[in-house]
Amino acid sequence: MKLLNQFTAVFEAELRSYVREVGPLAFMAVAPMIFSTLTYGIGSVLTGGAADPEKWFFQLVGFAVMTISIVMTASAAWYFRRGMMSGRLEYVMASPTNPMVLVAANSLANVLVSLLAFVFTALLGSYLVYGVEKILNSLGAVLLTFLALLPVVGVNLMVGALTIAMKEPEPVANSITAVIAATSGFVYPITLLPPILQYIGVVLPYHHVAETARAAITAAVQPSQIIVIALMLTYLIAGLYVYRAGETHYARKTGIHW
Repeated sequence: MKLLNQFTAVFEAELRSYVREVGPLAFMAVAPMIFSTLTYGIGSVLTGGAADPEKWFFQLVGFAVMTISIVMTASAAWYFRRGMMSGRLEYVMASPTNPMVLVAANSLANVLVSLLAFVFTALLGSYLVYGVEKILNSLGAVLLTFLALLPVVGVNLMVGALTIAMKEPEPVANSITAVIAATSGFVYPITLLPPILQYIGVVLPYHHVAETARAAITAAVQPSQIIVIALMLTYLIAGLYVYRAGETHYARKTGIHW
């Protein structure tokens, strides 16, 4: 009960903090629409108006997941960086509150706020391409996307541990987001990539988030996709372990300096 109360208190505070940051939330909601419409418009011009609207929808969902993933990764890196600069991270490690409770509450708040942006994208995109019949599918896709994003939280915990070790968020976040954008097949089929990049994309969870979201909206989710998402949860477990190991064996022994 004590851990639950701690989690609830931190989660509420973090959620309010994220919601107050209107800029990132608006960017995650609007940017995918702008980018996908731009690329679709170019495609329409090049094909003489024969571009398939479903291709626009494919890119819209891909851009949405890519934007959410990049914002989540950057937020994770800067969360730990700001904690180091303000001394909050050292205070958290010295406090009686379980640090994993704080990290878990922050991560969950991050995911839920990101989903607010995805709801806008999914509803608008599915309505414009498929009509009213896919609206309910879009709402169901939000829940499935939430589950698919949990492995991303594990990756972001690793990003946090690396940020503590390297002291700077940019090298960590920029390197991770570059790999994510290049290998995940957000705006084009992953099969168009060279084999090595396809392998990286399939191993990481981001490609599966986008594919699952698309399939859920079009009512084409395969059992194999659910199995893959379940397997990807190992990233969440690994992220918790890496963060705990970094906290125990690095930060607590060497101290946190910037």
